[in-house]
Amino acid sequence: MEDYIINLENDDEDEFDLEGKNVAQVKVFNTKGEDITSNCRVIFELSEEALIGLGTELIRLSKRFKDGKHIHLVPSDKQFISQSMGIFLTSKSCEMIIGCTEFGKIEDHLDD
Repeated sequence: MEDYIINLENDDEDEFDLEGKNVAQVKVFNTKGEDITSNCRVIFELSEEALIGLGTELIRLSKRFKDGKHIHLVPSDKQFISQSMGIFLTSKSCEMIIGCTEFGKIEDHLDD
């Protein structure tokens, strides 16, 4: 992976997104393991510090990118407080899995 210089004041044209390869996919599964992605909304509520923590760890992960690698973030409970990827999930959070996958370019995922 190349090194990138990010202008935090201007996001009009970042070098990393010029080829349209900055693709992400979000899926949601119920407790039975059924994919309910088409019938749900996902909301991430993060404090300023959590944005910085998660963003920093995502950048670090990108430097160690390996297709198929994944990281589980589990909610905290009263007995075990767990921080992963620079953030704490609350006890009311659901498990979040961050996976590394090569998706190609965004054009490959657009409907005709």
